[in-house]
Amino acid sequence: MKKLTLLILLLFTLSAWSVNCDGYTAWTSGGQSANAYRTYAGSLYQNNSGSNGWDGAGDNPSVNGDWTLIGVCSNDPAVTTQNSSAITTTTMTFNGTVTNNSGFAITDRGFIYGTNQADVEASEIGTLVGSSTNVSEGGTSVSTYSKSMSGLCPGITYYIMAYATNSEGSGYEGSSISATTSTPGTFTTVQDGAFSSADTWGGCSAPDLTLGHTINIGHTLTSSGFILTEGTDVVITTGGTLTNTGTVTLGGSGGITSLTVDAGGTLSTANITYNNTSTFTTNGTTTITGTLTISSSGTFNTSGTTTIGTVTNGSGDFNQTSGTTTITSSYDCAKDCDFDQSGGAMDVTGDFKV
Repeated sequence: MKKLTLLILLLFTLSAWSVNCDGYTAWTSGGQSANAYRTYAGSLYQNNSGSNGWDGAGDNPSVNGDWTLIGVCSNDPAVTTQNSSAITTTTMTFNGTVTNNSGFAITDRGFIYGTNQADVEASEIGTLVGSSTNVSEGGTSVSTYSKSMSGLCPGITYYIMAYATNSEGSGYEGSSISATTSTPGTFTTVQDGAFSSADTWGGCSAPDLTLGHTINIGHTLTSSGFILTEGTDVVITTGGTLTNTGTVTLGGSGGITSLTVDAGGTLSTANITYNNTSTFTTNGTTTITGTLTISSSGTFNTSGTTTIGTVTNGSGDFNQTSGTTTITSSYDCAKDCDFDQSGGAMDVTGDFKV
């Protein structure tokens, strides 16, 4: 059973929802104003022709081409949904109004929400569709009400639909209002899995690497390639492991990016390269099976246990402060590159060119 406001009725004139008919005039003979709403035999109709809508066809709007059936009248509460407010990366406040209790006391009011608009609008209390969720606000008055929500996902669009319940049933807005959480935000893994899996991030979509998020990896993850842009910061925290079969690319338009492996964290990747001013710092265990290519604006810092196939330093910064670095092939330092070893040990199997 759905309660539609006048605005929504205009958009859903072919749908026969259950509607609250309080305040609408009954069908009578004589002129009817264009776009008017009238009730007849327990149903609500709207004039859709712009004419007065009266042609004497049995005095019945259901057989009159000037009128469209909107819905069957019910005693469900009438509600509307307002725009969400106080939006952050993971929180927002849902807002709604109970406009009429249809003569029966309100027992509950709240919202149905989710990330799929069609599922939200097809949902009812007790019959939620897809991943839609309902949340009770707890109030019982005919008034405006709000519900503060937390634990949402950054940069995600949610669809929200108000509802209210009385002893006769539940009334709904009939359509939803969308709101998108802010970016950038912070993502933290909740379980092992693929970086691209929503389950890895507790149901949120995998973080977009171009929006400047802070991404904390504290579990065992797999991936096939990383391109970090727009100020994105990735941290492999203690106990976290990232196994990447492709290339990690640092930097791009929009801001300095960073990749950090904390002490106790592990990174394994085929290659690392820089596209812009960015920093890679490893205090844990890092294995680069292919090539580390440091551009002129890139910085590589190591103080942990690092194994690299080949280093190509194109006038960037390579800094070792402690730990052990093993280069299984060669180190090629181009003109104006910066190599600084203030501590630790380095073993280069092949050539070391400066």
